[in-house]
Amino acid sequence: MPLLIEKSAYTPAGKGDGLRLLVTRFKPYGLGKKDYDLWLRDLAPSAALVKGLLAGKTDWRRFAGRYRKEIAAQKSLLKTLRYMSDEGRPVTLLCACEKPDRCHRRLLRDAIDRA
Repeated sequence: MPLLIEKSAYTPAGKGDGLRLLVTRFKPYGLGKKDYDLWLRDLAPSAALVKGLLAGKTDWRRFAGRYRKEIAAQKSLLKTLRYMSDEGRPVTLLCACEKPDRCHRRLLRDAIDRA
């Protein structure tokens, strides 16, 4: 089972976090380079997709489907992250979503699991 962890970007690093990946399109306010190891903008939802969700023009189900299509283009990166986590190196996905149950981190984790 892959070692994939989801956390808020504002949560301090923990001993078991492993590689901390910031997966947001824009850097969250107040976050410094010391708070993450790598910023992977291409694994974040597009700005247009996020804007539609926040404006209420897109519901969560439609957002999730469109986001899955967006990240499907990142197949080799998803496979690399899957390989790393399968080999025992934890990978922590970071973003600033306020509602964990409506966060792209979970969708991304699922895509990595399936890669």
